[in-house]
Amino acid sequence: MEVNLLLGYLLSGYQEFNMWFNTIVIVETMIFVLLAQLMRGGFRTPLSILYTLALLPELVIGSLSPAGFVDNWAAITYIVLLLIKVVFLVIGLRASRM
Repeated sequence: MEVNLLLGYLLSGYQEFNMWFNTIVIVETMIFVLLAQLMRGGFRTPLSILYTLALLPELVIGSLSPAGFVDNWAAITYIVLLLIKVVFLVIGLRASRM
């Protein structure tokens, strides 16, 4: 996360909106991986891997997104991916308690 912030301030082509977008993506992924570690059984490892692998496309989308939230396809894509990850987390937490 610190590398992303440092690059955002050093590179002139890396817009501030994209820097904060990617920082939020990194923090969100860390939170999801930590929450996946609370699960028991066989859900812990696959969800941790899934969340980590989903980070790369999210960072690419965040880097290529236009600045601003109005008509931003990247923000919409990120919200859809975030909702999918929340659904997987809820399913995993409920199934691991059975």
